[in-house]
Amino acid sequence: MRIFITVLIIAILGVGGYFFITGSSTFSPEKYNRQLEDVSKIEKTNPVKFLSLEASAKRTLLGVGTKFKISGSITSKSNATTFNEIELLLEFISKDGAVLSSMDYTLHQAVKPNSSINFDFKIEKPADAEDVRCSITNAKAE
Repeated sequence: MRIFITVLIIAILGVGGYFFITGSSTFSPEKYNRQLEDVSKIEKTNPVKFLSLEASAKRTLLGVGTKFKISGSITSKSNATTFNEIELLLEFISKDGAVLSSMDYTLHQAVKPNSSINFDFKIEKPADAEDVRCSITNAKAE
């Protein structure tokens, strides 16, 4: 019985000592802020990795117009960084799937961490373009 009590006391002191030494039993604002800064640095170096895009294009004027209306949403998977000035690459696609031309377009909206924004804009439609493929190429981090 005496051995059992001794082993129990050593175990309790060992577990308590571990938490005392590692400091995991208390919240540290400084440690949290350092970790948040580290996450933010990672997110800022590669914004495209933390943004996802869903977009669709329709022709204006009942499908025979000279413009495309592009609608969609951008979702941020970042935890600490707000992105703005989101740069899109628009590729105009022919009926057979070939890329006819491309252009850059900048969305002047901000997307906050773990949230989404919707967008809607019109652009001139090149001749013979049947569709538009969109992708995010860059964004500025706040």
